[in-house]
Amino acid sequence: MTMNGGDVMKTSVAAVRLARRQARRQRKRDGAKRAQARKKAAAREQEQQRLDSDELVRRRQADADEALRELEDRRQRRAEARCVDEPAQPLEPVRVSLVQRASRGTEEVTSNDDDATYVEADDGLPTATMGLSGVQRTVKLDSGARYTVAGTNWVAYGDLVSCTAPVDFVEGIGGLLLDVVGVWRFVMMKVFGETVTVDACIIKGCEDEFLIGIDFMRSHEAVMDFRENELRYRENERLVVIPFRTVEGPTSGHIAAVRGRGRRT
Repeated sequence: MTMNGGDVMKTSVAAVRLARRQARRQRKRDGAKRAQARKKAAAREQEQQRLDSDELVRRRQADADEALRELEDRRQRRAEARCVDEPAQPLEPVRVSLVQRASRGTEEVTSNDDDATYVEADDGLPTATMGLSGVQRTVKLDSGARYTVAGTNWVAYGDLVSCTAPVDFVEGIGGLLLDVVGVWRFVMMKVFGETVTVDACIIKGCEDEFLIGIDFMRSHEAVMDFRENELRYRENERLVVIPFRTVEGPTSGHIAAVRGRGRRT
């Protein structure tokens, strides 16, 4: 049976429509496969990031534990040296603006209580906001401090550089001694999205504070501009600006003139 021209045309149109429907279905299937592949890849990446984050937390905690063990060893050596009447080396004072709490909450503080060594920064210091590991933290600028110091809670945000610090401990009001655990490095994100790398001495007995001292300012030739409320310096031929805020008023405790003791040989 021979088809006339009209039948041929209808058959051709039907074939084209069928081919188009099949092509659309195939595109949908391909799109669904790609979407599923992207979803699986995103899930794998998220899981890998979680594993990497957990590993980073474990490594940093292990470094902190090792540094604390070395601190105990140094304490023991100092105690043994005192037992044999080893002559003390000349000590050079280092000042840091800290406030010493009389107590925590309603707890009674004694000289044997770890809480008695809790100190915080003077509220009057210039304060900047930085980002670390997705968390916003405040740091304070202490132009009277020779070294940059931070509390023990900060070890979760940085990496151990060395268990050997410029000073062994700092001395606060009333002869209170706070040991320096070691030096940690922190990569901070400032408000403009740029990073700032800071090395700090971790102090046992101080928890949440971070004081940027003149060691950082001097090494970067930084200038504190109180008119614009900015800390500025140049790095790799670019201007780095860290905005800060200042608060005037009485502090909540007694300002401790903290003195860092030089290393004993």
